[in-house]
Amino acid sequence: MYLTNKKTEFIIFSMVGHNYNKNNDEIASEKVPFYKNATFLTFVGILLIFILPLCMMLMKSSKQSKKVSKAEAKIIEREVSPHKFSELRIAPKTSYIKDGEVFNFVISRDIIFTGNMTDVHLLVKVPDDVPNRQKIYNYKVSPAPRRYLDKSDGRYAEILLPSPHGMINVSIKGQAAVKTYNLNIAQKLRRNIDGILNEEDRESYLKEEEGLETKSRFVNIIANTHIPTATNDVDTVKNVFDYVVNRLRYDRMDINKDKGALAALHSGSGVCEEFAKAFVALCRVKNIPARIVTGFDIPFEDTLKDSYTGHTWAEVYFPEYGWVTFDPTNTLPESIRKEAENLKISPYDLVYGIMKNKHYLIIDARMVAAKYEGSGGMSSKNLVIQYFK
Repeated sequence: MYLTNKKTEFIIFSMVGHNYNKNNDEIASEKVPFYKNATFLTFVGILLIFILPLCMMLMKSSKQSKKVSKAEAKIIEREVSPHKFSELRIAPKTSYIKDGEVFNFVISRDIIFTGNMTDVHLLVKVPDDVPNRQKIYNYKVSPAPRRYLDKSDGRYAEILLPSPHGMINVSIKGQAAVKTYNLNIAQKLRRNIDGILNEEDRESYLKEEEGLETKSRFVNIIANTHIPTATNDVDTVKNVFDYVVNRLRYDRMDINKDKGALAALHSGSGVCEEFAKAFVALCRVKNIPARIVTGFDIPFEDTLKDSYTGHTWAEVYFPEYGWVTFDPTNTLPESIRKEAENLKISPYDLVYGIMKNKHYLIIDARMVAAKYEGSGGMSSKNLVIQYFK
């Protein structure tokens, strides 16, 4: 992206937007020619007397089948999974980081500058404390920031670059401790750790947003005809989870496409962002508050490697528990999924039976903002994180 105006402010995302064609939701109509021949009109009138009532009945039936309301969604009690994990050829994974354990991290990215940009004020988001989820003990930003700014969406380091050219590496080194808060833990605590949502906030987590097409007829039909509404919100969310895991396939070729919920459900594929957005959109259609969370997932001991890219998951609000973590991204081998299906283990129980102690570092590190003089362009790549004990 190249910008030439002075004092321009912009944001770069590591995910590229993707427009989806919604013409499938539109119904074309044709004009019926008008004939003036009296005999023909008499014949048509007789036919209409007998055929019109039948056509109206068929049209009414068709409209009712297409317009599925929440009230018409069938309420079905969720079946209890047999939990035959001992028969699976995979054992529960162990997190590299223990709950509440202090660890070191390095978040790094390369920023490329082109043109004649001067007096660049680069804003880089830094990790922050999240109540009941993570504690940041210290961090160091390089290049050294001029100052730190607290904004409504978090804290930023402001880095002053007089005349940047080529590629500059920006890194954040720090220490943190995190705690996972999935449904298993929430049900053991049996209390709301986040407080009650007021009506305005609740509505904000039910509305349609970019990439969360809750008003789409296609998304509503899936939510209300393909996903059973259970006798309680917890089981309904598990049903949504099962559908997303079964419907979508993880496809690395989709990285950087940011297709959104509607396109992901149409195509049946995506990466973590598509899984999370499909899940959140379907929960919202079910009238259950849900939101997207971004950051980095912390590896398991058997998958530990040098570096990791960003991750996207979801949180769902329950009045009795608060915001609970759900990560529907499905990267389990097809053989394990088939084996679990034969054992009648649901996708939700499979994922959280194996990955029940997964941890996350919450930070929307993909966004970089800048103000500058002159003209030129800026891009970002190679966003990674490394973990150390």
